[in-house]
Amino acid sequence: MISVIIPVYNIEKYVDECIRSILNQTYTDLEIIIVDDGSTDASGAKCDYYASVDSRVQVVHQSNHGLVNARKVGLERSTGKYVTYVDGDDWIDANAYEYMCSKIVEYGADIVVCNHYESIGESDRPILNKIDKGYHNKESLIDNIYPQMLGGDEFYEWKMYTAVWDKLFRRDILFGVQLDVDERITIGEDIACVIPAMYEANSIFVSDKCFYHYRQTTSSMVKKVSDVIVERERYSILNQHMKGKFIQYGCKQDIIQQWINLLLFIMVPRSEQLFDGFDETDYIFPFVNIKKGTRLALYCAGTYGQRLYNYIKVSGIADVVVWVDQNYAELQKMGLPVVSPEELCNKEFEGIIVATMFAHSRKVIFEYITSLNLDVPIGLIEENYLKSKEIVSGFRIT
Repeated sequence: MISVIIPVYNIEKYVDECIRSILNQTYTDLEIIIVDDGSTDASGAKCDYYASVDSRVQVVHQSNHGLVNARKVGLERSTGKYVTYVDGDDWIDANAYEYMCSKIVEYGADIVVCNHYESIGESDRPILNKIDKGYHNKESLIDNIYPQMLGGDEFYEWKMYTAVWDKLFRRDILFGVQLDVDERITIGEDIACVIPAMYEANSIFVSDKCFYHYRQTTSSMVKKVSDVIVERERYSILNQHMKGKFIQYGCKQDIIQQWINLLLFIMVPRSEQLFDGFDETDYIFPFVNIKKGTRLALYCAGTYGQRLYNYIKVSGIADVVVWVDQNYAELQKMGLPVVSPEELCNKEFEGIIVATMFAHSRKVIFEYITSLNLDVPIGLIEENYLKSKEIVSGFRIT
């Protein structure tokens, strides 16, 4: 039996689609544990309805304690030999658990790792793991998976996506590491669970399939920070938690450097709150060739692009003349003033910022912009600068 844990908090608009996608699985031996974490909208009532019509569903109502706590509560109540998670505003394809279970039966793996989709409106973009596919025993984990699972050499390059919800875990592997995650961690909480679970596992199966739909909305992509001091403390807790795990599992130095890169990947989009000296720069951090006061084109409207756009608009440090993205049609439906990249040829500006953290995407976009023969500087994240001691210390990564 698989236990499916669904944390829910004020997502009445999406929770029906989520729960139905699980009830409609072709694999039916499921225990579905919904943890309503203090919702003040109709989410809790909707969850209760599904419990009333399907005996596989049980609902826990509690006051708001956060995502990590909700996952722990669900896990402690679970009885399945295997456990997975679904966030309450996401959904999964109908054959997901049948496929995962088939790999458990075939290989006896402790963890099954799948890919997922980033879903914006009606657009699904597959996000693919770049670790070696297939079955890995402990020897192969040590030789082939552990050395690369936190990222590649470029900034930034995912090797294995570190979410809990695109994986199926053997419960006794997951239990201790999930309960050990500090509940004050609100960004990186999946990493704090998944990486220790991978070290605890004796075998995994890495699939090339996508089943999970990770819904992207403006609220999920750009979360507001209410207290900078608290936010910095949360990152410090995450960093200390993971450093302790690396010591516990005897990790090598190259993994520590991958961890620093991953922390930078998470923290740079939040630089205005987290980087000491951010306001003193005369350029738009971390684009050293784009000065403050510039009339800008902004390319990309993902998590980082949205954060950067909002910061520039609120602070007034520059003027965004045009904001472009390949997925502009779906982003416009979300209320974002994004237009086609073709509009770059119809606007006048003094520089372009490529607002993505991903190395491959930066290369593709840079090649496209270069092909337009626009006589303006192109702002790219400079990896060596970002990894310098000055920047790492500015983020208080020690």
